[in-house]
Amino acid sequence: MITVKDNKSLNEAITFLENKQKSEGYLLKEHFEFTKEQLNPVNIVKEKFHDVVSSPGLKGKLIKGAIGLASGFLTKRFVIGSGSGMISKIAGTALQTGVSGLLMNAPNNLENLNIDTIKEDSISMLQKGLGKLKIK
Repeated sequence: MITVKDNKSLNEAITFLENKQKSEGYLLKEHFEFTKEQLNPVNIVKEKFHDVVSSPGLKGKLIKGAIGLASGFLTKRFVIGSGSGMISKIAGTALQTGVSGLLMNAPNNLENLNIDTIKEDSISMLQKGLGKLKIK
């Protein structure tokens, strides 16, 4: 800070403080614009979306989900076909859901998969479901 002794030093002090005020005002405006840009909802969504997309496990999870859904759909088409009966549709949907869930939740355990156990479980689940519908 400048010590004021006469008019000349007073003018120097005033000029110094005015310049300091201008530079601090400029920095404040720049910081405000930066903060406003960062808090813009569109930019927040873009940033979060980029974080999610660039996460390392997302691609694997999407592939596992797609395989599970596709295999469930194909299983329903191959096993049930295009049957138009209500029971066929219910059984096909149950089978599709089971296969999709099985492959989405445990895709690494496919080597240890026992088809007979799955058939037995599916048949017992289908019988329970039909029993609740009072269809035998």
